[in-house]
Amino acid sequence: MSVTALEILNEDGEVLHRLDERLQRFNLVLWHTDDWGDSHCLRYVDPYSDTIFNRLQQLRILEELQALRGQVQSTEEAESVAAVEAFVKLATSVPHQYLRFVGE
Repeated sequence: MSVTALEILNEDGEVLHRLDERLQRFNLVLWHTDDWGDSHCLRYVDPYSDTIFNRLQQLRILEELQALRGQVQSTEEAESVAAVEAFVKLATSVPHQYLRFVGE
């Protein structure tokens, strides 16, 4: 049960960028959070299938990642959340790009 990669897609579904490093630690944070609080996006990531978010949802994911930072328990986990956050920011930098969480 895990997210194996993050991908940025264009409108035609072509993969523009891929992140598959540091996700092991990110999975620990994502799947072991006790309180989803006001999560509207990350709580719905499917670890068994792909989950795709549009630009408006990506902006919300950035907020949720900031909240996740408070739940990390190690430097490695903090670095993984930061890497994912930077990747999501890359996705939001250009309109008409989609963010895909690739599940197992």
